Amino acid sequence: MKNLLIPMAGKSSRFPGMRPKWMLTHPMTNRFMVTESILGINLNFFDVIYFIFLQSHEEQYHFHLGFLEELKECNLFKKSKCIFLKEQTSSQSQTVYNAIKQEKIDGFIFIKDSDGYYECNIKSDKNQIAFFDLNDMDDINARTKSYIQLDVNGIVTNIVEKNVISSTFSVGGYGFKNSMEFCANYDKIKDMEGECYISNVIFEMMLSGSMFDGLSTKNFKDWGTISA
Repeated sequence: MKNLLIPMAGKSSRFPGMRPKWMLTHPMTNRFMVTESILGINLNFFDVIYFIFLQSHEEQYHFHLGFLEELKECNLFKKSKCIFLKEQTSSQSQTVYNAIKQEKIDGFIFIKDSDGYYECNIKSDKNQIAFFDLNDMDDINARTKSYIQLDVNGIVTNIVEKNVISSTFSVGGYGFKNSMEFCANYDKIKDMEGECYISNVIFEMMLSGSMFDGLSTKNFKDWGTISA
């Protein structure tokens, strides 16, 4: 199975005093941010799309029925599944881990951020990291990104959170060929000091010999931080 996971159970701390950022609407299409965020990738590659929410958000905002209607309009309803978590998670990696365990998700997973848009063609179910280049952007909050280094063959040789080690940064798209391998490595580091990022899980896997391909993207749009 090839699974697309969109985690949305975090704190949305960069959008204070507002609805969860994934629930904000795009000014041009009036669709939820999360829906708009996935329309640049080849969704036909995936067997199932999992949207991972907090149960408390449904209780507070009653968004679910409207969201399902939106999925129908985008012809995504039949392959989509909504997962409701009972408790807020401490990190994106924990959100993904909890969803995998709760739904027994097996096979390839691609984790896509809900607060940004990019275009790419996912062709394989290998380990991979979607990236963009700082030199191709005019305005970006560089401090919020994780950065990767690539060798001449496009293989990721290093990944670092919130530290500019190269001009190539992760756009919030991470492929893992085996969901259970992701979970096993998350278990190894989940008690680390500070937030456990997806990049930390990847680095742990790389230390154990796993390889990650770089996945080039275009037309990246960062919606992760509210403008002043």
